[in-house]
Amino acid sequence: MYRWFGRRRRMFGVRWTRWCFQNVIVALLVTYLVVLGSVDLVLAVRRGHPAVAVNSTLLGKYELNKPVIVLSLPKSGTTSLASYFRCGGVRTSHWKCGAGFCANCLALKSNGTKLLQKCGGFSVYAELSHVGDTSCIVPQLDMLDRIHKDYPKADFILSVRPSEHWLASMKAWHAYDARMRRCRNLSSNSQLEALYRSHTAHVENFVKKYPSHRLIKFDLENTTMAEERLEKAFGIPGTCWVRENCRASC
Repeated sequence: MYRWFGRRRRMFGVRWTRWCFQNVIVALLVTYLVVLGSVDLVLAVRRGHPAVAVNSTLLGKYELNKPVIVLSLPKSGTTSLASYFRCGGVRTSHWKCGAGFCANCLALKSNGTKLLQKCGGFSVYAELSHVGDTSCIVPQLDMLDRIHKDYPKADFILSVRPSEHWLASMKAWHAYDARMRRCRNLSSNSQLEALYRSHTAHVENFVKKYPSHRLIKFDLENTTMAEERLEKAFGIPGTCWVRENCRASC
């Protein structure tokens, strides 16, 4: 019996030593990677995506152009863009900046305060607008000059789709088309579609006028284009791109 216990104790000791050795090796390897700064392992807890290895060199290069501001109108892929950046480990807001709406924290009057100064210090703002029964704040339509003044090197993202598909999505999302018509004082959905098309042209012309901004534009309904352009611009793998909230158009 004593010999049996002695053998078991020796076996336990060998296993314990082996376990400690393996964990020391893993710890040293992780420390080496962190210090070297070549790759960040980002655990992306999102539908259909395992852990994603993000090239931190690329991310660091393009995150310098903070903030990244999505200028797409609502129902143009803003939720998908927020998920894309979060998948890459980038601090991102989507219509809520902390506990409240991003639209409510905007410094609407300059007075030496930057537009987003009180909005949580996010790297990416995927949706700043808020159109409700009594609210009508759409910075991507009304505040481009102010955005340029406060953030002259900000990156802009513009995801677009056919205007008729956008209108169908607006109708399917809690009658968003009616709220947007009321917000912009429009009498018909044909005018709403015209607003959508003119906004796209306005953003493109604005960036031509102020080339300090980088514009990443892509067709929301072209998955390959979205993945390639986003990955090229920000270094986050295209596999992080998944279209969401698109019951009427996916």
